[in-house]
Amino acid sequence: MHAPAFTDRSLQNLKTTYVRAADPLLQAIRREVSAVLARLHRLALGKGVDGGMGGGASAYMKELVDKLSYIRSEPLAKFSVGELMTEW
Repeated sequence: MHAPAFTDRSLQNLKTTYVRAADPLLQAIRREVSAVLARLHRLALGKGVDGGMGGGASAYMKELVDKLSYIRSEPLAKFSVGELMTEW
């Protein structure tokens, strides 16, 4: 059984509105992660100030993991959007 066309349009409109409302948050998340990745990219692997690969994760990798964990557990966890979460 398929939903009527007006229901499909309504659901698509609702999704579009929700994505627009969340877009500033998603842009801020992208900027934060990009900044960490840019610092990591500039780092000469193995020649970092903190020893690189010598005895554990670099400070940049730790910062990236911490940032991603925070994003997933705090701001994004407040949204209950099902499959849309995988698109983000």
